[in-house]
Amino acid sequence: MTESLSWEHFFHSALLDSLTVSPLKYVCIADCLARIQRYIVTKLGEDWIFLVLLGLTMALVSWSMDYASAKSLQGIEQYSMCLFDILTVGCAVGVGCCFGTPLGGVLFSIEVTSTYFAVRNYWRGYFAATFSAFIFRVLSVWNKDSVTITALFRTNFRMDFPFDLQELPAFAIIGISCGFLGAFFVYLNRQVVLIMRRPTALTRFLTKHRLIYPGAVTLIIASFTFPPGFGQFMAGELMPRECINSLFDNFTWTKISGSPAPPGLGRSAAWLHPQVSVFVILLLFFVMKFWMSAVSTTMPVPSGAFMPVFTLGAAFGRLVGEIMATLFPNGILFDGIVYQILPGGYAVIGAAAMTGAVTHTVSTAVICFELTGQISHILPMMVAVILANMVAQGLQPSLYDSIIQVKKLPYLPELGIGHISKYNIFVEDIMVKKIKFLSPQSTYRELNDLLESTSLKTIPLVDSKGLCWVNKILCRHITHTLFSLLGLSHAYVTSIGKLVGVVALKELQKAIEGSTRSGVRLRPPLASFRDARRKAKNNISGSTYKLNSIQC
Repeated sequence: MTESLSWEHFFHSALLDSLTVSPLKYVCIADCLARIQRYIVTKLGEDWIFLVLLGLTMALVSWSMDYASAKSLQGIEQYSMCLFDILTVGCAVGVGCCFGTPLGGVLFSIEVTSTYFAVRNYWRGYFAATFSAFIFRVLSVWNKDSVTITALFRTNFRMDFPFDLQELPAFAIIGISCGFLGAFFVYLNRQVVLIMRRPTALTRFLTKHRLIYPGAVTLIIASFTFPPGFGQFMAGELMPRECINSLFDNFTWTKISGSPAPPGLGRSAAWLHPQVSVFVILLLFFVMKFWMSAVSTTMPVPSGAFMPVFTLGAAFGRLVGEIMATLFPNGILFDGIVYQILPGGYAVIGAAAMTGAVTHTVSTAVICFELTGQISHILPMMVAVILANMVAQGLQPSLYDSIIQVKKLPYLPELGIGHISKYNIFVEDIMVKKIKFLSPQSTYRELNDLLESTSLKTIPLVDSKGLCWVNKILCRHITHTLFSLLGLSHAYVTSIGKLVGVVALKELQKAIEGSTRSGVRLRPPLASFRDARRKAKNNISGSTYKLNSIQC
């Protein structure tokens, strides 16, 4: 009886323990799970988590696109023919998506990527650029960054009288100055790249440790733009988008400098300093950002040069606009009405002119129209962009051509205006006459020796081994058009169906640039006059001199 009571007491106490202790244990576990969940949710809400997730997602998307492209392009036999079209459309998509400017993006891609643009690519470029720009702006609305689909840097300039004809000389000065500044920017960028490519101990060290150069450049730029330090004198606290928006505003900073800031000034107050003039801040910003942008674009980091140059042009235009507002404090009188000068309009024109000078494009004016949502300054903007292009193209190549030249990539130079000697070059003078070819009578030994002795990707096949002399073929602009339009790397020269020579892109490039290389000779100065007399005595058909004799 006692034993049974003890067992009953044991089970009763165990039951009480389970009823009293276990709920506490479960409460502790639930509390720990809740804390962990709260911690994870809190950390997921921070920006760095989203950056990590975005990086992983983009890496996965990039790998998937590369894999899918490689698999899909295996079935395309003429991949090299459509690669150029894909790159052209991709350039239009990049500009149209980043800035929400499909029209300007397509025009910009046409100007940048090719001398001759296939008309069949128009609808492809516009379709891709419009769709990408639409998705970009819809995501902005969905993320509540904007209320509806609007221009990226929307302006509110007056439309009835945006500028006066008396301001056109100032706009022309902006265009000419931006042409010189854009050419100097390209020159400075190229010199930095060439210095970094010199075989010195420092460059070898930086090449071995590739993260040191970007880190050092980033540290230097961040130190200069640190807002509590030197950055307070150059609006260092503003992000690039805030900087452009403030440069495009309707306020005249020289009139409100030293006085209490108006309520609607917003982030533009960063350009006002109690001890420093607005002109000094704008000039200091332009000078510092100029060399910073030229150096930062040389880093081995995927980044563009369009927006830094765009910001530089906006700052320079704003500086000229503030100077004009100071020279004409009462505005300009027209038809009995006084119209105040808009420094923001000068900033828009300067941005378009500087970007056009660096890239050698005119479509930057269209991009500015779409970025701002207004075309009130269309006339002065086109004048400034055209003048900037005229000056810059006469001094330096575009930024993209400069990078191609520095990297020694194959390219075809432009036929400059005023260089008559380039139009008097004959194909005979630059073609290679000692050609290795095959014929139906070639033996297996000759084929084997030819394959072992040359690294050519293509070998011409002729009907017979006999070669005859051919009259000279002019290397006029048609030759340049042929190589540019078809994207050729070489072309075979024939005479009545017989192979007489081959012209490579390198030979044509050297001939246009006026330099010589082994196997390439330039014509003497008086050769054209001798050939003219010789042609007068010849009765050969003019079709022999055409470029129909060049076979791709």
